[in-house]
Amino acid sequence: MPVERSFTIFQPTVFIFVALPCEAKPLIQSWSLKKNSEHKPFSIYENQDFVVVVSGVGKLAMAAAVAYTMCLYANKRLATNPHVR
Repeated sequence: MPVERSFTIFQPTVFIFVALPCEAKPLIQSWSLKKNSEHKPFSIYENQDFVVVVSGVGKLAMAAAVAYTMCLYANKRLATNPHVR
């Protein structure tokens, strides 16, 4: 009989993208977010439920930040899922 394994995936449910650090500062403080230093193109602050990304000014910067972050968290989810081979 197969054994079902329970696992917990760190998967935030709320992603917020801002252009400037001054826009992110109140969110970082109120949600006690920690900076993720592994990723250099954008400043990413996170905890178990929230992710705040500082993209820089402009439509292109924002689009790049959204694409990068969504790929990053999709890859984390796939890498930690024991059901994916």
